[in-house]
Amino acid sequence: MKLVYYEHGIKIEFRENRIQTLVLEHPKVFTQFLRALYEQSLGGEGPIVLSDSKDINLQKEMELILSPFEININSKKIIGQLYRELQNIANETLEEKFQINSEIVNYLEQLIWKSSYENLKMNLMPKWENLFKLYEIQIDTDSTTLFEKLIEYLKVCSAILKIRLYVFVNLRQYFEEFEIIELIEWIKRLKIHVLLIESVEPVYNADTDVYIIDQDYCWIEKIY
Repeated sequence: MKLVYYEHGIKIEFRENRIQTLVLEHPKVFTQFLRALYEQSLGGEGPIVLSDSKDINLQKEMELILSPFEININSKKIIGQLYRELQNIANETLEEKFQINSEIVNYLEQLIWKSSYENLKMNLMPKWENLFKLYEIQIDTDSTTLFEKLIEYLKVCSAILKIRLYVFVNLRQYFEEFEIIELIEWIKRLKIHVLLIESVEPVYNADTDVYIIDQDYCWIEKIY
């Protein structure tokens, strides 16, 4: 997979078990690139191309995280896909599903009979997704730290969503170096592609490829 931004000659090749870091030292370049990436992540057109034999839709297959504090493991997109998975599981146990539905219908019929209204009706085959909403099925994150929440987010997204690329901005400002090392190990374990966008050149890690546009707009590659 490759990311290209022709305006400043940015070309990044994503390699298996490698973390890609893009350092944009000049504020103007940093702002321009992030603005384009952000707008394309919302579905707009732009100069950034992500491809792998064919162009990849950035809105659908890229996740841009401007801050780890904005991570929402129970986002509408994740929960929607989770409910679809639960629906498929429910369809594999039709006997239990019909039995539960019959008991619920009987209970509702008793309520309707006892009510003061004579013209009530109900849907005898409701959407099971409504049952998941009724019991508020979500992913539990109440007791996790910010770093643990980030790891859980990557695990959930890699399992539920078809994300091709995760992009983090200035992630090293939030975590210590030992946490970054642990994050890299999780990224390799999950076999996902990650791009770290930084404004300051980081401490080098053996598992990281570093691309730099410095204050003089020079393109520098540090790939080992």
